[in-house]
Amino acid sequence: MQYYIPEAPNTSVLLKTYYKKNRIYLSALARRLQWPLVTLSSCNKAKTIKVSRLWAISYALRYNFFQDLADQLPADFSGSRPATPEKDIEMAELKRQIEILQAEKNILLEAIKSKII
Repeated sequence: MQYYIPEAPNTSVLLKTYYKKNRIYLSALARRLQWPLVTLSSCNKAKTIKVSRLWAISYALRYNFFQDLADQLPADFSGSRPATPEKDIEMAELKRQIEILQAEKNILLEAIKSKII
């Protein structure tokens, strides 16, 4: 049985898109990283880059490129990070609000029916 593994995401496109959107100059980023400009330019030309370089760029820009890569994986893939509890808390609160609103709606409907009859 063959297992299909899709091609890895193109990190240079990911980086270039972020640089353009946020107006990041390579020369300034290279200075912040204390890398030669050639090294940073090669990261932008290569289809994939080393994790350590992407890690350094993420820290320098304070942006999680790894999350962008993880978002490209199927949703059913597991990881060591637990499901976001913030969403669970928000979902529970929204359910409580729905229950309250439904109860209020029922009270209003009963009040309207009693005035009509």
